[in-house]
Amino acid sequence: MINYKKLKDDMDANGSFQIDHIISPDGQDPYEEILLIRTGADGEKDYRITVETHVEYEDEYNVIEEFGSDLGEIEKAVNCFVNNGGKLENFDYYKTLT
Repeated sequence: MINYKKLKDDMDANGSFQIDHIISPDGQDPYEEILLIRTGADGEKDYRITVETHVEYEDEYNVIEEFGSDLGEIEKAVNCFVNNGGKLENFDYYKTLT
């Protein structure tokens, strides 16, 4: 289970918070990745979170969905990331011990 409070605390503190995961098959060049990105400046508690895809070497990013910065929105952003090819393991640092 993810500790969303810990994840939010890290996102609140880090204006360049990002989690990414390659979603294309191994060896594909260029690769495609999915990203969970936090916008805004360090220390802000009100910001936007986007889930996006990106192909290596390209300038364009495809925004899948955008979310707010409260705990419920962060949980929705993580679910969107996972539902679009990201791995829950990308959030292992934020998992609670049971």
